[in-house]
Amino acid sequence: MLTLGIYTNLQKEFYFFYINPQIFLFYFSFIKNRKVKIINFYKFFKIFLDKTYLKLYIAK
Repeated sequence: MLTLGIYTNLQKEFYFFYINPQIFLFYFSFIKNRKVKIINFYKFFKIFLDKTYLKLYIAK
């Protein structure tokens, strides 16, 4: 299973997303429980594609 890690320099936050809908939703709810502001998934990736301060890596 692939793990998608996204690091934003502005917020100094690190997000892990598993390529699996159920686990993905679990992590989203976990982030919400920590009261971290999150955006819509597609908006998030649109921002990721538009900005250079975001780094993307894929690890096994």
